[in-house]
Amino acid sequence: MNGSDRRLYKFSGPTEYALQNLERGVIFCQHYSAYNDPFEFWSNVQEGAPNPHKEPERFMAAKKAWGAERMPDDDEYLVEFFDACVEEQPSFRKWRESTRIACFGSEPDNLLMWSHYADGLRGFCLVFDDTEILEASPRSSFAVDVTYVDAPPNADAFVYAICSELIDYNEMAIGEAESQAKHRGKIDPFLEDHRKDLERSILGWQEIMQMVFATKPIDWSYEAERRLLVQASTESHDPLFLSYPSTALREVLIGERMSVTFRDRLGEIISKAYPEVLVRTAKRSPSKFRLEIK
Repeated sequence: MNGSDRRLYKFSGPTEYALQNLERGVIFCQHYSAYNDPFEFWSNVQEGAPNPHKEPERFMAAKKAWGAERMPDDDEYLVEFFDACVEEQPSFRKWRESTRIACFGSEPDNLLMWSHYADGLRGFCLVFDDTEILEASPRSSFAVDVTYVDAPPNADAFVYAICSELIDYNEMAIGEAESQAKHRGKIDPFLEDHRKDLERSILGWQEIMQMVFATKPIDWSYEAERRLLVQASTESHDPLFLSYPSTALREVLIGERMSVTFRDRLGEIISKAYPEVLVRTAKRSPSKFRLEIK
């Protein structure tokens, strides 16, 4: 969702399990309760239409999301729109229970990631293109950057509903305006306004999604995590395996301390299943405490 580098870096130790997943072309995704961070998905979810007298800050946040800060609280159009948005609120609590997570890094030369998750340069790192993974996924899934804070955020389902409604509306308006401009030569004077409103609504939508699904204690910030969120079709907390096309794997980075035996086995799988993939090595710099990818 955020950031310019659309790569997902999956660090793995030199294990049989990691080789099996690579050979099968699958990514392991599990329920948030299985992770070692006890604050995973730990945000305060606010629901329902805010009362302008009892919850003035929430009410103003909702007005700002609609671009109606100056509109009176009892304006009939505002009241009508807010009433409609109540029915569009998602249940983030249920959504989180059905979500499965796959965790990735965002930096190929992150020393701590190589140390903690790739057995101190004895393992490897798979470099994926997230667009191909998402496009090939038959499930509802998306990638998001994790943000790191020192207190649980407040995620408002009502504001999320407003942003979602505005995204749908402005996308439709932009499509109609562009179609009229192309076929009839008619320029909609509000086209740029729709584009700005769309951008603003998407940013608000992304911020709330990040609060609900991708906010962690600041202690974890060294990971610079990106995560893949996949919706499961089961009510249990069982993990799932997400298949990906071979073209989604762009590189394999091999730790310089990997054993010869494991390197040979890894090489066989790459040659057979991913013959076009670039293979490079993560090495210790001889002059500085940092890693070099060559």
